[in-house]
Amino acid sequence: MKVKFYRGKSDNISLEKTPFSDGSLYLTTDNGDLFADALVQDSQKRIRVGGIRVVCVSATLTSKGWDRDTKTQVLSVQGLGADQDAEVGLSMTADHAAREAARKAKLAPTAQGKESITITADGSLPTIDIPVTVTLYI
Repeated sequence: MKVKFYRGKSDNISLEKTPFSDGSLYLTTDNGDLFADALVQDSQKRIRVGGIRVVCVSATLTSKGWDRDTKTQVLSVQGLGADQDAEVGLSMTADHAAREAARKAKLAPTAQGKESITITADGSLPTIDIPVTVTLYI
């Protein structure tokens, strides 16, 4: 079988716009997805086989949001699934004081649920708000 490679925008990936061709690969140049055409149980399928998309969600660890007993704070993260891969990091908007507070706090994500991530301070509890970015892998 010959493999054919195509590339184009994601709005052309539907079978209505781009006919099925068994063994063909399609790279969508606007979002980096990769699709393959394959016969699956005698049915024509266009299957997404690659490409990683990320969504960045801004959030703030507030100075008043900390549970002083457990040294934790639960961030609300819209769109986050309970088992979805995600990362939490300082926002690029964090000023020197926020970066210093984060370093002293020794922050770490320690739990995740549907639309929430728990952050634990293994060091000093921050006394100022700290902007963070949560990267969701879709």
